[in-house]
Amino acid sequence: MRLLKSVRSQLGNYHLKSGIYHFYRNEFKQAIDFFAKALQNSEKLDEADLRMIRYYLTQTHITAGELAEEAGELGRAIESYEAALGDSPDYPDLHFRIGLLRVRLGEMDKAVAAFRSAVEVHPTYLEAHTHLAFALLSCARPNEALEEFEKVRSLTLATLEEPYQEALAAAGRGDLAETAERMRDAFQRRPQSFAYHYRRGLKALQAGRYESAVEDLKQAVMFNPRFADVHNYLGVAYGELEQRPAAIAEFRQAIECNPDYLVARLNLAFSLAEGNETKEAVAELTAVLSKEPTNQAARVKLEELTQEREERTRMS
Repeated sequence: MRLLKSVRSQLGNYHLKSGIYHFYRNEFKQAIDFFAKALQNSEKLDEADLRMIRYYLTQTHITAGELAEEAGELGRAIESYEAALGDSPDYPDLHFRIGLLRVRLGEMDKAVAAFRSAVEVHPTYLEAHTHLAFALLSCARPNEALEEFEKVRSLTLATLEEPYQEALAAAGRGDLAETAERMRDAFQRRPQSFAYHYRRGLKALQAGRYESAVEDLKQAVMFNPRFADVHNYLGVAYGELEQRPAAIAEFRQAIECNPDYLVARLNLAFSLAEGNETKEAVAELTAVLSKEPTNQAARVKLEELTQEREERTRMS
């Protein structure tokens, strides 16, 4: 989830907007304070703002953890990731990151527990199963380790077989573009490479280094083309660089991957509006409001576009 600046400017909740402002300045204590104040009256928040606050609060803790990790402060990094889990307990990557840090600290039993939590949340998390298997070996638990390695083997074969069969079906239909895409899924997708470029891209995006963000996020897309978030983030990077057609294409791709991705629809609507593609922008805003009637940014933008259209009609 990531919004264009033009969308964020329309958010109605003061504490949310202030928290986001400090988040992008890497002022994590202030950001956490504002998000916490916003949550004090959570019963009065609409669903869209509440989801946004929890998302940015989680990301604040994650970014603080990453900076601590880079500084070699592994204990503080774990504390930040655990704080993020307090807001988003079903975030498997956080459990996985904690597991990796526990391994670096030599706390193998705790690493096993963290990796197990990751695969409980996300049963097909191949990397977490792999690290769990090796951690179990380090703890002299060979039987459990072999069970995990068997899961790793099965998952590895499954991740190859499904897109391979889809590629064969596409080839049978004569759809060469789809064939190539599914073959890339089968044989060129590399989870570790994806994670590397994805995290670098997000870090560059947060720092406002949009050209660097585009380069890394494009690499991430190559390794995992069906991940809606990475298309949305790439669209935001293009949007902030004022490369509107490229931004629109990525937001559309994000929605194709996940039709219920309202943040991507909101970003798409604002981008379309900036290009005077009013009819399509109105359609996207209407789709957002049909799911979230209280979405402040969508409501304000729709009113603005409606008024502009009425003024043009009166003058014509």
